[in-house]
Amino acid sequence: MLSVRVAAGLIISGEPDMNSPSSQTIEVDPEHLLRGIAEASEAIVNLELDYTSGMGACLKALGLALQADRVYLFEAHSRPTDGALLMSQRFEWSRDAVEPQIDNPELQDVELGFFHGWEASFRRGEPISFTVAEHPQPEVREFLQEQDIIALLLVPITVAGEFWGFIGFDDCTYVRNWREAELLALTAVANTIGSAIVRTRTYQTMLEISTPILRLWEGVVAVPMVGRLTRERAAQLTDALLSELASNGAHEAVIDITGMSEVASAEVELMLRTIRAAHLLGTRCTVVGVQPQVASTLITSGVNVDGLHTAATLEDALREIFSRRPGGPSPLG
Repeated sequence: MLSVRVAAGLIISGEPDMNSPSSQTIEVDPEHLLRGIAEASEAIVNLELDYTSGMGACLKALGLALQADRVYLFEAHSRPTDGALLMSQRFEWSRDAVEPQIDNPELQDVELGFFHGWEASFRRGEPISFTVAEHPQPEVREFLQEQDIIALLLVPITVAGEFWGFIGFDDCTYVRNWREAELLALTAVANTIGSAIVRTRTYQTMLEISTPILRLWEGVVAVPMVGRLTRERAAQLTDALLSELASNGAHEAVIDITGMSEVASAEVELMLRTIRAAHLLGTRCTVVGVQPQVASTLITSGVNVDGLHTAATLEDALREIFSRRPGGPSPLG
């Protein structure tokens, strides 16, 4: 039996075969694995707002620790027409010498039912690993061999008790015999990813709740603002407002900042970007409820506020809006 350490944390063992490198088996040093698991978990745990921001670093840490050729994340989703469960690749890390598959259209909207037994295993929380050449389904062997995969491991990700997707590991050079300790460690990483996805969903829900778009009257919407305007919240606000304006053709938007007792200059710039974006769609924006401290910031921040239209209160803004509608109905009388 040959045993040679070829890289940090990597041991290749097996009888050498000059014609078939895939006849060898890899074992990963436990200490190297644990260090990689810790780095991968840290990459997403420290990002409280959006798990996707740390996914690249997470997959890279796992790939280097396990000496895998590719590491990737697939998300499950249903086909609208018949409810069939589909899988689509969302993220990938690969070694420089290995062809990436992130742009492979064959890895988008793949029917999970194509792979016999996989869905049942995933829903039970069971990892799947095998050597491609030994897989019983010829069509699956061909599908995977087209990606130069010799062996793979798939670990399911569960979110709120439901199957969400899986994290996968490809070896395009050697056969992999995954040890139980490795499977347990990678299952823990999958659980960490699942928790990060839950945090992201919760945060996105909070953003949606904190930036509601209210239809006040035909062609008039209101955006009540409370608390601080972060970059993420500003992006959510802009997306929601533009979507509402485009779908309903509103030409007047009232941004009520009564609930913002103070703002930083960066927040002023973010708010103005939203107003400019709305203006490009032909919508006039009126800012109401400006507090004294906010007014001071608007003047001293150095941000160009030329063209910013304001009114003292929401009622004042609505009276002005309806005064520009000759003969139009007014809810204010």
